[in-house]
Amino acid sequence: MPSPYEPRSPRTGAAYERVASNTYDNSMSQQYPQHQYPQQYPQYYQRQQYPEEPYDAPTPALAADSYSPEYSMEDMRKPQSNRYSISSQPRDYADPDAGWVEKRSSGVPITTYATTSDPVGHRRKKIWTITGAVIAVILIIGVVVGIVVAKHKNSNASASSSSSKTNSNISSDPSKFKKDTALHNSFWGMCYTPFNSQYQYGCGVDLASVIEDVQTLSQLTSRVRLYGADCNVTALMLDAIQRTKTNLTIYPAIYLDQSDPNDAAWTRQVDNITFALDSFGTDHIGGISVGNEYLLNGGSAANLVAYVQRFRTLAASKSWSFPVGTGDAGSMFTATVAAGVDYFMANVHAWFAGTLVQDGPGWTYEYFETNDAAVAEAAPNKPAAYIAETGWPSGANTTQAETYVNENGQVTGAKAGVAELQTFLDGYVCDANKNGTGYFWFELYDEVWKDALYGGVEAHWGLFDKDKKLKQITIPNCSHN
Repeated sequence: MPSPYEPRSPRTGAAYERVASNTYDNSMSQQYPQHQYPQQYPQYYQRQQYPEEPYDAPTPALAADSYSPEYSMEDMRKPQSNRYSISSQPRDYADPDAGWVEKRSSGVPITTYATTSDPVGHRRKKIWTITGAVIAVILIIGVVVGIVVAKHKNSNASASSSSSKTNSNISSDPSKFKKDTALHNSFWGMCYTPFNSQYQYGCGVDLASVIEDVQTLSQLTSRVRLYGADCNVTALMLDAIQRTKTNLTIYPAIYLDQSDPNDAAWTRQVDNITFALDSFGTDHIGGISVGNEYLLNGGSAANLVAYVQRFRTLAASKSWSFPVGTGDAGSMFTATVAAGVDYFMANVHAWFAGTLVQDGPGWTYEYFETNDAAVAEAAPNKPAAYIAETGWPSGANTTQAETYVNENGQVTGAKAGVAELQTFLDGYVCDANKNGTGYFWFELYDEVWKDALYGGVEAHWGLFDKDKKLKQITIPNCSHN
């Protein structure tokens, strides 16, 4: 998956590479600090229960660098009592008196509105007129209040793309949610990036949205691959898994940036993962991936292995026993890398090989077995080998981009489309499950932010669209180990 941290380098090597370069309280969505150390702030690890409080909408996540140590998780978990009060919001309706004030100040003589009836009748008419006006004003105010309340409820209910379900799940019991009959737990693993979880865009991800996504993921797979640890994605995922009581194992990741000054991004992400695992434990951790396409983007194998070892040292000091590996393009897996990791996740995309979609599943299996599984088997430490990404795009940002043109300018047989996505799903998923391939389907949702950065097909790999709606596809129905 392309990362937004730096421009993509031109692709070389194998043609498949990418071209675009136990019970928790039900109170408010908690936010997670970005730069904390357990020994400094023990209050973050006190699992205090809070009384049931009505849930309005997800609390926006703090920007990654705006967290203040004196602002505890307890403070952030409690809702602000006047957060959605009408008095605190700008008026979004007309002032009932505005019309009369306008007339009164328009220079129109007051006699224009006078009556020529007798004084008594005039007084009676005036009384009835005033009474009627008062009643009308009361009715208008009633209607306006009703509209404002309705808007307030609707805005709260639309906190995520599937709002009422999300709010209901957090305010009651997130582990009790309606299953979608169109979904089947058929995928060995799934690639997932929460919406609004990019550090450079302000970290707007919230717990309510992640809970909704975990509920969906749990109906498709039992393993989830992440891409970075900024915006407290690891803690949000573990919290959501525990709240929903779902059977998910996650592979958190640390994105390595070659231009990272003084390892600032590394330190920030390691701190976030440490906080998450200290808070929620490691029962749902399958492994930690250090780097994503670091080698493909020009990083050296020696540096990558050094970073892996640094995290292993931390894991040992914390008595964490999960494996530590990396993810990269399938062509980048070498004996040197294999010897320095516990597992290797290889991106293997038939689309970028320019294959016909019906030939894509077979090509994917053969390429992975030859270039990745064989390298792992030959290494003395025999690291595990997985397919980190595989899938097929359902569209592109332009009609022209729906046909893959390789690096030599040759038009290939690879076509993007919903029908093609269905063909690849049908040809790959169940067969991969049968032959024992460990793979992560790319991906759960379309990611619109990639369109502006990379264009082409990059924002169109999801099973679901940008609004979290299942595309016009049928999910295969088969079991996996």
